[in-house]
Amino acid sequence: KKKKKKKKQNSSNHQSLLMNNTLYIFLFFFYFIYLIDCDCVPTSTNGCLNGVSYDYKTEFVCKNTIYEWATNGCCFEGLVFNTSNSFCCYDGIHDYDQYYCGVWPPNSNLKESIENRYKLHQKIEEERRRKEEKINIMDEKKYKSIIDSIPKEKDLPFDTRKHSRDLPSSCTQATSSYGCLNNVPYNFTTQYCCNSYIVSYHSSGCCNGNPHNIETTTCCFDSANGQYYVIDHGHACQAYPY
Repeated sequence: KKKKKKKKQNSSNHQSLLMNNTLYIFLFFFYFIYLIDCDCVPTSTNGCLNGVSYDYKTEFVCKNTIYEWATNGCCFEGLVFNTSNSFCCYDGIHDYDQYYCGVWPPNSNLKESIENRYKLHQKIEEERRRKEEKINIMDEKKYKSIIDSIPKEKDLPFDTRKHSRDLPSSCTQATSSYGCLNNVPYNFTTQYCCNSYIVSYHSSGCCNGNPHNIETTTCCFDSANGQYYVIDHGHACQAYPY
C-alpha cells in the first residue's frame, strides 16, 4: 500500500511540475510576442529610429542610421565620418593629417572650393533622385494618414524632441516611402535625419548634429578645442592643406 501511495504521489508531483513548466512556456511565449510587437516609445533619454531605440547621450542619427558619438560624426547632407582621423569643414570631410579648417579669406582657392562643394551636393542629389524613382506607390495608399503628417518644407528643420505631433497613426516602422524618427515620419527622398532633427536635402546641411542652411551658413571645425560651430556666413571657413 505504501508503494502504491508513493507511486501515486510521485505521479501527482510530476503532473504538477509539467503544468508549471507549460505555464512558464506560455508566459515566455506571450512575453516574447509582446516584445516583438511593442513599439519603441521616445523618452527624455532615448530616441526611436524606425522602431529601434537609441541613447541620446551616446548615440545619434545621421541620415537613416544610428551611430555612436564616440567614434562618428555627421556632415553636410548625411555624410558619416570617423572623428578620430577626420573632420567636417565647409565643402566636405577631410583628414586631420593633411588639412586643417581655417577662416576663409578671399583667395584663389575660392572657386575650386565652391566647385567641390557643388559637385558633392550634385552627387547626393542624384542619389536622392534615383531612390525617389523606386518609391513603392502602394505605400502612399496604405499609409496615407502617416504620409500626410510628414513635416512640410517650411517647417524644416523639425526638432522631433521638442515638438510632439498628434498623428492619425503611430509612425514606428519605415516603408519604402518614409522613415520614422521619434514617431515623426519623414520622406526618404527629400528629407533626412540630422541628430534628432528632420531636415531637407535641398537646403540643409548637418554640422555634426546641428542642422544649418547650406546657402547662408557654414559648418566650421575648431581644431584647438575639437568643437563644431555654425557660422552665419555662406563661406565662413574652408579646409586648407598643411
